Amino acid sequence: MKADITINERIKDLRTERGLTQKQLADAVGIAYSTYGDYEQDGYFIPHTAVIALAKYFGVTTDYLLGLSENHIQVNTSVKDLHLSDKAIEVISDEHTNSRLLSELITHPGFKQLLTDAEIYVDGYFDQNIQNNNSLLDFARKKIAEKEIPADNFTGTVEMIHVHQNDYFSHLLANDFLPILEDIKNSHKNDLETSDGGYTAEDYERVVENTKGKSGIRRLGAIIVELLKINRSSINEEKLDNLVTKDGLNEEAATELISKSPIVEPNARKRRRKK
Repeated sequence: MKADITINERIKDLRTERGLTQKQLADAVGIAYSTYGDYEQDGYFIPHTAVIALAKYFGVTTDYLLGLSENHIQVNTSVKDLHLSDKAIEVISDEHTNSRLLSELITHPGFKQLLTDAEIYVDGYFDQNIQNNNSLLDFARKKIAEKEIPADNFTGTVEMIHVHQNDYFSHLLANDFLPILEDIKNSHKNDLETSDGGYTAEDYERVVENTKGKSGIRRLGAIIVELLKINRSSINEEKLDNLVTKDGLNEEAATELISKSPIVEPNARKRRRKK
């Protein structure tokens, strides 16, 4: 995910949060429906009059729409009221810190639970209970040995249920943290910058099947098209036929084919999908 949100993304997010269609919002703000549709396309220029009208309608600042602020409304909270250390403020203010991801992490419903469990670990509230549990197990093991009972199975079991603090908390904190990341990941799966995933076994089977009966340069080109997941349209097939000429590689045809790949050019594909 990218750190900065464009104005186009912000107005789309605000519209979907309110359950409005593009036409409903366009009518409410007094913008032509076809024009507003372009406003949600990443990189499309939005005139200042429309920015002001949208900000007023949504009840947010123009700074928020323009990406100059992360706050919907102007908030003048002093640094001291945040109770953050100088180092924390330095990290948050660093231009390389993904403040968007940080904001989504700490505002996730599960973050408070993660922070609570982390505090329990750091403050050692659970240490004594774990120590008592392990001491009891060690005592039981000793008594078994003193009675000279064949204890091979017992001692193995006792060792297995011995609780190790770091193992316990690594499992606990992972169970807190991973669902948060999973939710954030899913919310950004359609972002322009996110991966669409790698190859599956079915993908490779399709490559083999769809390139059967071809040979030489023609098969090589077909394999490349399949691996790059380029749509096998009649236009793309024509470019594939013209990929190699008597003068060598047809760079224009190759460039156009590559531009159709969702792997090489994911942004272009996703922009087309959003239209």
